[in-house]
Amino acid sequence: MPRRGVRGFTLAELAVVVLVIALLLGGLTLTLSTQTELRRIEGTQRTLELAKDALIGFAITRGRLPCPATPGIATGMANAGVEQLTPGLPPQPCPPSALRHHASA
Repeated sequence: MPRRGVRGFTLAELAVVVLVIALLLGGLTLTLSTQTELRRIEGTQRTLELAKDALIGFAITRGRLPCPATPGIATGMANAGVEQLTPGLPPQPCPPSALRHHASA
């Protein structure tokens, strides 16, 4: 016996509403992930700009670019990233082997 006067949504109507909500949330998620990626790219570009400025400042003050880091010294060790200079002597040119190693990396 069918009920009369009882109102409600059909299964098809509820499915359409759920689909619309899913599409809206999907669009928001895509927008947020794009914004996050753009922020990461901008941060990387700022870091590269700072590194470039540091190298230019080094070259202006010393008249040369720094030698590449010694590949055998791990990051975080005592002399990692430090130029090996002999006290009292002017800086020596970088050894060709160090330049070849970093050019291929």
